[in-house]
Amino acid sequence: MSDSDEEHTMLAIATAFANDDDDDVLAAVQAAQQVGDLLAHADEAAEINPRPGSYPGKAPNKNRGFLLGETAHLRDYFGLNGQPPIYDEVDFERRFRVPRVVFDRLYRAALCEPYFQQRVNATGEPQSSTLVKVSAALRVLAYGEATDRVDEYVRLSESTVNETVHRFSRFVIDKFKPVYLRPPTRADLQRVMKAYEDAGFPGCMGCVDCSHWEWASCPVAQHGQYQGKSGKRTIVMETVADMDLYLWHFFIGMPGAMNDLNVMAFSPLFQSMIAGAFPPPITYTVNGVERTLPYFLCDGIYPEHAVLMDTSKGDEEKEKFFASRQEGRRKDAERVYAVLYTEWQILARPSHFRDVETMKDVGTCCAILHNMIVVHRRKEQHAQSPST
Repeated sequence: MSDSDEEHTMLAIATAFANDDDDDVLAAVQAAQQVGDLLAHADEAAEINPRPGSYPGKAPNKNRGFLLGETAHLRDYFGLNGQPPIYDEVDFERRFRVPRVVFDRLYRAALCEPYFQQRVNATGEPQSSTLVKVSAALRVLAYGEATDRVDEYVRLSESTVNETVHRFSRFVIDKFKPVYLRPPTRADLQRVMKAYEDAGFPGCMGCVDCSHWEWASCPVAQHGQYQGKSGKRTIVMETVADMDLYLWHFFIGMPGAMNDLNVMAFSPLFQSMIAGAFPPPITYTVNGVERTLPYFLCDGIYPEHAVLMDTSKGDEEKEKFFASRQEGRRKDAERVYAVLYTEWQILARPSHFRDVETMKDVGTCCAILHNMIVVHRRKEQHAQSPST
């Protein structure tokens, strides 16, 4: 606080004490104390960052031309000035990983979010549009590339693209998770169980498995906690997928030092199973015996449980036959990771996010987008079936 500020503060206090009203004295003292706290906070901020904002000597803002980025998107994928788009539907889905219908749904939903809406800066120039921000976020998720790699096309700075990815992930979770990553209903389970019954596994609700996402920016102090048997720092993803590779359960964030069995102890899915809240009793028949408790297919690391069916380890022919069928059908859980890593390569590459919460949001966002794609393709197949 400077000498002049101190003089003003003392003058306010002295003036208040000259008044006989105690309330005025108290109010003046509190106001003077608040001013002093604000000035002290400003001094601390100046010491941390002595040259914040637009000060002489700082690098000037680049004239990126936000309109150029939007024009390029419209010309390449949507058509501009009556001309057809340069790239067709196949190119669109390969670049953005989502069909145009899903992209349009994401875009229209983002129009209602304040951050994604196009704004005008202090000079009266329009900033980046909703289309450019959504495209930038999808490009980073799809290709797993650094946030400054898309600058040349979308005309956004590295910090803006990084923030856009974070906000887009949070937006997708808040908007679409209640629909596309919800617990299955009884009707959903009956449909999934019918598909598995046709494949030779009556009563099966899906396949459960875990995978790891490498964390390249893990703090040194947490290396021991997140380092697995591979020697790399990772976080664990637990999924339950059906034959269509739809994710009915996605749990992410446990340290990589845990194996599948350890993650199971913290999984909300298995916690609800232990509490008896899931799954609901659904009748099915196996070898003429009626049962009411569905199950998941899993590998041998999981413990023996009424809702977990792992492979058989017997030497008899029928046990070997069952083991081969179970291991083949259980590949659904491994196939879904292969598809996830192909669609959203950010999950297949070492993460450079600074905290686990951001990785959890990004991973959950990719899982929701994957389910949106599966639902869209399922509707397409239903529309093309001769029965309709």
